[in-house]
Amino acid sequence: MVKLFERLAVAWLVVMMVMMVVLVGAVFGPGLVVVLKERAAMVGPMNVADADNVTEKAASQETVHYYVVSAKELVGAYDENEVAADIKFKGQMVSVSGEVRSIGKDLMDQPYVSIRPGDQFAVRGVQCFFASTDAHRLARMRKGDTVTLMGKCGGLMVNVLLKDCQIVSAN
Repeated sequence: MVKLFERLAVAWLVVMMVMMVVLVGAVFGPGLVVVLKERAAMVGPMNVADADNVTEKAASQETVHYYVVSAKELVGAYDENEVAADIKFKGQMVSVSGEVRSIGKDLMDQPYVSIRPGDQFAVRGVQCFFASTDAHRLARMRKGDTVTLMGKCGGLMVNVLLKDCQIVSAN
């Protein structure tokens, strides 16, 4: 009987670990490893004397390529064919424009803005996640504002997710 409880405890632990890996993958996505590898390759080996030059070196070597779409176009692409939309957008920088549906925080206390894809009754939208340090900027936004936000596309999980977002414009 004790062996049965030990096996159940081990099985429960394994299930919990798998759930944590899935959760971390959903939050950060595969782009996290790519970004870290790109940063390491861009900066290269460094010593203490090089630490001050890291920002200048990174800024001079970075060229940002991005898609410019409306929330309706982005959600429409995912509604039409999620696989094709992932190939095109996932892991890429996307500038998306639309009307603010909601402003809030997720379960991990990370602030986000949800953009409506045009139809006020649409189930899906674009959910743009920001750093906690941007909360004061989001506090000035209101439902119904027209915004342009830029972030890295994380694919579809009910909404189309954009991570590490920045405000391009807000009215």
